[in-house]
Amino acid sequence: MTSSDRKHTPFLEQVATHYLNKDIDLSNYCFVFPNRRSGQFFKDYFTRSTSAATTMLPEVETITELVAEITGDTLATPIEAISILYNAYKEIADDNSLQEFDKFIFWGNTILRDFNDVDMYMVDPEQIFRNVKELKEIGTDYLTPELKQAIENIFKVHIDSQDSDTLWKSVEGRYVKLWEQLHSLYVTFNKLLDQEELSYNGRSLKKAVQCVDKATAQELPHDKYIFAGFNVLSKCEQEIFKKLKQKGLAEFCWDYNSRAFRDDKTNQATKFISTYIKDFPNAIDETEINDFPDITVIGIPSNVGQAKYAFQVVDELVESKKIADVNNAIDTAIVLPDESLFIPLLNSVSDKVPNINVTLGYPLRGSSIVSLMRIVAQMHSRARREGGKRDFAFLKEDVKCVLSHPVIKSHYGPEATRLTSEIDNSNAYTITEKQFSGYGFADLFETIHDVKNEEEIECYIERIKHFVEKTCLATGQQCNAAAPDPDAEDEPMSLQAAFARQYLDVLNETQDVISHYGIPMCECSIFYLIDRLTSLYTIPFQGEPLAGLQVMGMLETRCLDFKNLIMLSMSERIFPRKYFSSSFIPVNMRRHYQMSTIEHQESMTAYYFYRLISRAENVYLLYDTTTQSLGSGEHSRFIDQLEKIYGVKMHFRQLNMKIKPASSLAISIDKDEATWKAIEAYRQEASGQYLSASSIKELIRCPLKFYFHHIQKLNEDNDDSEFMDASTFGSIVHDTLQQLYYPAELNGTGKHNIVNKGAIEGFIKKRLENCVVSNTNSLYLHKKEAELDDPLTGDALIVKDALIIFVKKVLTHDLDLLKKHETDYFEIYECEQQHELTLKLPGAKQQFNFMYRIDRADKIGGKGPLRIIDYKTGGDETKFSYTADLVDPTKSKLQAIMQLFLYCNAYAQEHPGEKEIQPVIYKLKDMDKSGIFYGTNEIADFKAEYADASPEKKKHNVNAEFVDEIDRVMSNFFDREVKLKQCDATQQAPPCSYCKFVEFCRR
Repeated sequence: MTSSDRKHTPFLEQVATHYLNKDIDLSNYCFVFPNRRSGQFFKDYFTRSTSAATTMLPEVETITELVAEITGDTLATPIEAISILYNAYKEIADDNSLQEFDKFIFWGNTILRDFNDVDMYMVDPEQIFRNVKELKEIGTDYLTPELKQAIENIFKVHIDSQDSDTLWKSVEGRYVKLWEQLHSLYVTFNKLLDQEELSYNGRSLKKAVQCVDKATAQELPHDKYIFAGFNVLSKCEQEIFKKLKQKGLAEFCWDYNSRAFRDDKTNQATKFISTYIKDFPNAIDETEINDFPDITVIGIPSNVGQAKYAFQVVDELVESKKIADVNNAIDTAIVLPDESLFIPLLNSVSDKVPNINVTLGYPLRGSSIVSLMRIVAQMHSRARREGGKRDFAFLKEDVKCVLSHPVIKSHYGPEATRLTSEIDNSNAYTITEKQFSGYGFADLFETIHDVKNEEEIECYIERIKHFVEKTCLATGQQCNAAAPDPDAEDEPMSLQAAFARQYLDVLNETQDVISHYGIPMCECSIFYLIDRLTSLYTIPFQGEPLAGLQVMGMLETRCLDFKNLIMLSMSERIFPRKYFSSSFIPVNMRRHYQMSTIEHQESMTAYYFYRLISRAENVYLLYDTTTQSLGSGEHSRFIDQLEKIYGVKMHFRQLNMKIKPASSLAISIDKDEATWKAIEAYRQEASGQYLSASSIKELIRCPLKFYFHHIQKLNEDNDDSEFMDASTFGSIVHDTLQQLYYPAELNGTGKHNIVNKGAIEGFIKKRLENCVVSNTNSLYLHKKEAELDDPLTGDALIVKDALIIFVKKVLTHDLDLLKKHETDYFEIYECEQQHELTLKLPGAKQQFNFMYRIDRADKIGGKGPLRIIDYKTGGDETKFSYTADLVDPTKSKLQAIMQLFLYCNAYAQEHPGEKEIQPVIYKLKDMDKSGIFYGTNEIADFKAEYADASPEKKKHNVNAEFVDEIDRVMSNFFDREVKLKQCDATQQAPPCSYCKFVEFCRR
């Protein structure tokens, strides 16, 4: 049978036609559906029937509305319910077992679900909770993973490693008390609900059963009740059906015509409904059996890719004329079992179908405003008062998370960027709340100084509301639910505004509940409370249900039928998904009392799926082929069942994301006039342009990087780091050592400084720690002169000990040298003084302007070679075998030796009287390897011939060879025909990983 031959009579149309053809007065009939959307479609089918021209439209209600009509109950909101439950808990709990409200919320939500189920399935609460209390003595093996995790987090115990007795003792009886008092809590909770004239769903259903049982036919609001499209019923719903049927007031319409239901009694979808049909016979024609259409299964290697591809399928349907009216594609639906794909789907809408209707519940918790406020809550919970101050200080990492959030970036971008730069520059570990004064987002950073003060809590919530309103007003949307603009009521609302409006409702209700029910707050309660409460709400997106292509969740498909159907998330473990709800009532006990279990959920899911595809003509099932935390990379078991059990013809498509990696660009820079002029300046004495050892390193490793950085003057900003970087660490070590060996007041005087053993030992004992603190405040925290002695905090305090250890290593090594050379002092020539000269290397063809700064120049005991010392806190090597390696771009760890050889040559040029110069690297991580070694021998004089027993090595003059190598590098640099090229990508470790210009060359 082709799709065009398929008989397609929508279920709701069958119901409408059946009752219209009976030619009876339907004015006092009430048609009851599982949800409001199915009732709206039913009305449309009813009014479109030609025989309905003179027929009054019957009453159409949901089961929830019917129960409210019968009982007159008002349902408590989630916040009201949890608050009343907590007050009930306070009434029955003793002081030793009383938990704070923020910790009670998790237990409270679990208890509310259990109370609701107990009532919905008409279980004797006293009996079941007594059984639960007795069963707890058996052990804890039936606790769900979520419940175990909550116990471990709250009571700081590890359940799996403890026996039952130890567990209950370790939680100090608090959990036991709550468990033992469930029935008392149930009774007290219901008493308080009566006082507030409120109820909850299960309680109202249970009351409705009693009302229907006691009422006469005349006392009920309608002459006849038609229940249509139900599948899995609670015990209360079954009893309502039964009692209305016994009174002759009810008929039932079951959507049971799928071949999967009629021909296969083992199908999980029929587990419950097949029983209901026997007890409540079907009022409509059952002769029509709906077979399955051909189905296209599409595997896509991306979760979000499904959302992107869904509208490509829509485009195919439009082009093939399978969508009858592109302006009103009401015959087509995109179904989202996973609501997280809703936003990606909206961002992929096709322009070929102009009208789209969205009907689903999107979790408020998944919105951007809630994600921001969750970060703000964490920031406040980790804030602290420093030194007894009244104001709080926030951790830098938390502040930066807030400032980098998309909501802040989109509305306060320039302010957030400016403040982030100030924070980075200060390197402060904590940020005081005063620093946010004057910023548009300052409301987020004002704290509650006394969390038990109700007025302060109310003021805090008002500040959050003010921020949310400002943020939404910035988008041109009014969010103040208390006073909406009537002129803007029909205007479309942005998603962000819709989320914000719902969030404001939560905040308003939270304020009312705290005030009305007197909920006590403790440290961080208000932040946690708001975050937990948002998880209880969804955004009910509702458009015009009878127009446009339909986008809906799985629950919204109940009773509805579509010609074209596109279902996403058809991956195993995603659809069907196992829903584990935490509960105090073990699964086996639930089964005994015939309460809802995972089997109910799986049966509903199977029913929704099979009935939905049975009347469709074109079905596309999309699934994610990648292995994710939830998905298995395989299609749903339902697809296998359709193919192997029901023989449905399946068309499989496997999409491959052919991602072609961007090829590396072979970039080389010609030395044009401007570039050549910049290069020439490095050898013109009056230009003021100087090469340094670090810039020559860049030139060797990657000429292209040198071009970007030094010719084009592009900044190479460091990555933002929460902790001190290696460069700053080294600078603090350098400056601390300089304060001992060559104080700043000697710079530029040309005087030598004598530092003896006593001075070194005294520095270690009396000045070292203070100097490290002062230099850290200056170089890392960028504090002013008057603040340099402030105590360190945060990461600076943590790093302080490491800084002291590194400095001590140098000083201890120097003390050992004095002892070894049998002298008492060092003669310090200079430290950290900048030199500028035109460097003329002996025998070299090239000369160039060179700038250098020696960490230290000294003589041990005032005699011997002049030591040019370079402190290295990293992993630089001090040993080499070939001078060519010093300018090898792949051997960066040897370039510290190249740097020091340049310093030695420059110093020798400026001080020709110094006959012996010894290059020395102080390797602070391993001072035993300090020095510079050619092969196995230490270089005592870089200018002298290398002394070694080997005749071959005696021929070598290390510095002469070095000059040849560096001259080759500089000759290429000053040759206009030689281009500036990027580094060789075939290198074993090319220097691209940490290069800030990598996006230019796409390496």
